Amino acid sequence: MGIDPNLAYLLQAAAGAHPPPPGPVVTLGVQTLRGAPDPFVAMGLGPVESIDVSDFEGCTHLFDLNATELPPGLRERYSLVYDGGTLEHVFDTRAALGNIFGLLRTDGVVVHASPVNGWVEHGFYQFSPTFFVDYYHANGWVPLGAFLLKLQGGGRVTVHPYVPGMWDALPAGAITGLWLGLTVFRKAPGARWDAVPQQSLYCKIYGDPSSTPTEAGLAYAPPFELADGVVVAEDRVMRPLPPPRPGVGHEWHAHLPELERLADTSEGRLSPLLLFEDGRPLGPPHAAHEAIRTRGRGLYSHWGAWLHFSTSDNAPPGDRIYTYALPRPP
Repeated sequence: MGIDPNLAYLLQAAAGAHPPPPGPVVTLGVQTLRGAPDPFVAMGLGPVESIDVSDFEGCTHLFDLNATELPPGLRERYSLVYDGGTLEHVFDTRAALGNIFGLLRTDGVVVHASPVNGWVEHGFYQFSPTFFVDYYHANGWVPLGAFLLKLQGGGRVTVHPYVPGMWDALPAGAITGLWLGLTVFRKAPGARWDAVPQQSLYCKIYGDPSSTPTEAGLAYAPPFELADGVVVAEDRVMRPLPPPRPGVGHEWHAHLPELERLADTSEGRLSPLLLFEDGRPLGPPHAAHEAIRTRGRGLYSHWGAWLHFSTSDNAPPGDRIYTYALPRPP
């Protein structure tokens, strides 16, 4: 797939903030830089090698990720493994994940840039981001970053920082267009590869919510635009939130009848409203109202004429200042 400026920016933002120890990098498949600065050099890593099932593109090492035994010379050799659109082409996903574990040194970092939606016949699979987050959480890895990227064309993407469950309330079919997921994890001491995860959605519904990775290092942040690796500043109008009224459980209500035309709908329209507590963003938005009432912790939903929200700590709003932002009309 290659590394474009937007992927390079996000890779450095996640892995570069918690860099792996210096050492070589291996890419799954031969990856090219498409107008991007080398993110591995920027993190002080190298040299960069590659693994592929064929030497058609001149890879460094011939190896089939479906195989169950790594060559001894590759085991625990690398500080970073970059999967740039390769895992979806490997039939035996479990074997490939075991090989990624074997390639990495302890404290090494894996990066997955994988298709999420709209890539019909691109590979065997399209991976929901919860697949990677739940799998690595179950196996004791440390999350460094997770993003959903909607490709807009012309070198532009909309980046949604991802936390599990952030879009549970959306109806089927609401996610349209071409989407990539970018997820970054560190192989912590004692991490493994063979634990089978349960999907966090069902752990919340039927199991122990504390066993899900929602609070395990991934924090919600508002979406933003990237254009060729540069953040596009969004012009927003900030307004004070009307005085909230208590609801059920952790839920609070604010009446915004003038914004009803922008609210979430059951057909999948997403409100652009962003909510802030003392200047810090709350979220995720578009949350199920039952989750706002029972879990809270900043979840909110703009529905009809009302904003349903919870505070960051589930305490009453008190003297805290709540504001909301909307894109400035053109």
